[in-house]
Amino acid sequence: MAGLLTGETALKNNSAPEISGKSFKQFVAALFLILILVSGSCSKNEPVPVARFTFTASQDYMIPCTVNFINQSAQASSYAWWFGTDSSITTINEPGSIAQNPSYIYNRPGTFIVTLRAFTETQKEWATMVQTITIRDTLNQGFYK
Repeated sequence: MAGLLTGETALKNNSAPEISGKSFKQFVAALFLILILVSGSCSKNEPVPVARFTFTASQDYMIPCTVNFINQSAQASSYAWWFGTDSSITTINEPGSIAQNPSYIYNRPGTFIVTLRAFTETQKEWATMVQTITIRDTLNQGFYK
């Protein structure tokens, strides 16, 4: 231990103590830099979420059909859903729901693209899952089968 910090000699010579051949000022500067790098500039290292969902439907997928979406996402804290009744997902379009497990009523037949986007707490990381759902017309039951 006596050779690690030679501050007694340095203080007598009115210079900075040395630690293993480096000046004390260089040591403190390096330690400060390491602390900044380890802290990651105060940002969180978040795991990438996994978006996943299933759904169940009323009325054997015939209109009017209530679809219950079951969110099975992992490592996410907020969600955005699009139910396929608008044109497409863009940053301009508002999601149809931000609930974790929403329900949606389809009042017209067709095939719809349902999209779930799962976000981390800071919303810097996100994942998307897309599924199609086909809703049938009660008047033309055979047409969509």
